[in-house]
Amino acid sequence: MSGRVVVRPRARTRFLAAGVALFTGLLVAAPVVQPAGASPVRAASSAQAGRAGSLAKKPKGSVGGTIQNALLGFAAQKLAGFAFSKIGLGDLLGDSTGDQLTALQGQINTLSTQVTALGTDVKQIDDELSALKVTTISVPLTHTVTNITTLYKTFYVPALEDLATYVTEYLKVGGAAGCTNPSPCYTDQQDYISAQDSFSSQFKNGAAASYNQDIHDSLVGSKDTSIMSAFAAYVAKHGNGFLTSATTDTIRTFYSYWANWEALAAWMKAQWQSTNLKEGQFDAFVKDEIEGYYDAEQVALGQPIPANTVIVLPADSTLRTDDTTQLPMWGFNSAGGIQSSYWLPSRNDVGVPKVINQMNTTAAGYGLKDWTVPSRAELDALLSRGTAGQTARQFIASLNAGPQWPVLDNFLGTMPYIWTTQEAGTPSSTNSPAVQCFWFNSATGSKHIIKTYTGYVHTAVGPVTNSLSGYPASYQNNNRPMPYYVDSFGKIQNLEYIDLSNSTDQSAGHCDAIMNDAVNRAFSSGATLYATLLATRNTGDVNYLP
Repeated sequence: MSGRVVVRPRARTRFLAAGVALFTGLLVAAPVVQPAGASPVRAASSAQAGRAGSLAKKPKGSVGGTIQNALLGFAAQKLAGFAFSKIGLGDLLGDSTGDQLTALQGQINTLSTQVTALGTDVKQIDDELSALKVTTISVPLTHTVTNITTLYKTFYVPALEDLATYVTEYLKVGGAAGCTNPSPCYTDQQDYISAQDSFSSQFKNGAAASYNQDIHDSLVGSKDTSIMSAFAAYVAKHGNGFLTSATTDTIRTFYSYWANWEALAAWMKAQWQSTNLKEGQFDAFVKDEIEGYYDAEQVALGQPIPANTVIVLPADSTLRTDDTTQLPMWGFNSAGGIQSSYWLPSRNDVGVPKVINQMNTTAAGYGLKDWTVPSRAELDALLSRGTAGQTARQFIASLNAGPQWPVLDNFLGTMPYIWTTQEAGTPSSTNSPAVQCFWFNSATGSKHIIKTYTGYVHTAVGPVTNSLSGYPASYQNNNRPMPYYVDSFGKIQNLEYIDLSNSTDQSAGHCDAIMNDAVNRAFSSGATLYATLLATRNTGDVNYLP
């Protein structure tokens, strides 16, 4: 790396520690040196205020850490946002109150913590890179980070320290009149000029100008060159086979580490560019390498997985990739509450259908518009992934897909069945029979089926308190509710069939009347009406991984 380290001829009091002086442009527009004797120029003009572009509107804190967000914020101010620009220096030196300098010192302390945090993250990142086994990507990338660190500590921080010392002395002596040669202020000014020149030489004669692009290219590269794609594939293959919003957090934390190093490199490059580019050229640099790089990286990251949802990857880990398209997703929203616990066969405006509609038309669906009630086959594909030592309730709770998942667990505790689209009697089973209405011809011994009823209520799978070791046999389709009648002894009996052999009315209408009465009894009782709704959908063409 070319350039030189400035040797200072005399000791001075510095209010910026080497590890503290990160961004001299924060909250206050800061400086390139102004010749002694020149009049400070106020930078806070309406023209400068109009320079703030779309970056100022970007959501701060949504992705990336403080370093990246600070870069975005100050890039919006264009030249006025960077410490070594003439516009910034005029603003800083022209503030006789010293308020901007004071604000600057407070912000430097805050951001220095972020640089320190990047250093503490190195062990974890090294472990993750080692696990990835992508040396063709990771080795050059870590080498770039080392170069950025050297540029920052050896050249950028000293220049900032000398700048701070110069500005402090300049304000102390009352401005340009007290900063002529010879004077301590003039000496401080020359030290800053020398340090800034040493910093700039790293870009003119070295590779420093490419550091931010090197990292950016790795973040948005192809499948073979992107560190994010490699990390996403690793997370998919080595996880438990279920992706949640926590997966998004893990991936974006990994991204944030590299993005903050990129931001630090871009910040220092912008400081250099602010001294040698005209305003229009600098604006183009901001648009291309700060705003443009940021936007491209957000696209490459993929959409975040909404809280309270879970994406199910193939059970065979060798089939998992960093592609989540066309995979099942499950979601829960407690907004429907008890509404979703019942389901009338002939009503679409209450109960389960109402809640599904709410999820598909309001924020209750997390911005997704195609939630449905699961089929038995879809529910089987989910529950069969649990271990033999778990119940279905325990397995679902272990997915821990978001803050509403404990609410789902509570629902399964009070309503230990999960709704399916399968209607009663299809197929016919003990807990969900296809109800035949018939009569016997005693003379011939033959059975005459008048009518068979299916779909008279909906079914739910459970109970979820059964062990999954017996799955699926121990998880039958259960009528919710089970139609019943009261026999001649006054005892409640489940309606499994209707025998009209001894009836004088063996018509289909009589069968209907008995069936309707049995169903209405069940719904009016409320005793066995309830089940829990766990909605599902397909991810379609959306990839939630980089």
